[in-house]
Amino acid sequence: MTTEPDLLAPETETPEAPEAPETPERTDIETPAPEPELDAAALADLVPETPDAYAITLAEGMEDIDADLNQRLHAAGFSNAQAQLVYDLAGEVLSPLLGDLDQAAQRATDRAALAAEFGGAGETGLRSEIRRKMNDPRYWRDRDPTLVAEVQADFARLSGG
Repeated sequence: MTTEPDLLAPETETPEAPEAPETPERTDIETPAPEPELDAAALADLVPETPDAYAITLAEGMEDIDADLNQRLHAAGFSNAQAQLVYDLAGEVLSPLLGDLDQAAQRATDRAALAAEFGGAGETGLRSEIRRKMNDPRYWRDRDPTLVAEVQADFARLSGG
């Protein structure tokens, strides 16, 4: 708590700290000039020092940066922006093609599974032959033993037995 006499007390001056003596500049030492900071646009226009120094952002669906491609881009003097454009275009063109390729592979796998389960193209002819024999009146009307035996043998071949 401050009392009245404290408020009326004369102010005391604090002594000033002595100034540090100036150091003379030395001309025999070179100070490196500060490196100018480059903005993003300037960095994009630079060719990196090494092929693996490209700053590439991959599009969705692209897995890895291609070191061989980067080597070729670097040898051709491509800047970061130009290399990024190559990767962007590849993503736009190749991603749909890779999707189509995946679908085609899936269809081929499905067809192979169906052929394994229900018989493939070679068995289609056998199935047609069995149908033809079964539609023959000698099979269904006369029960010709030779024709019945052929149909039974064909069914056994078809089922793998």
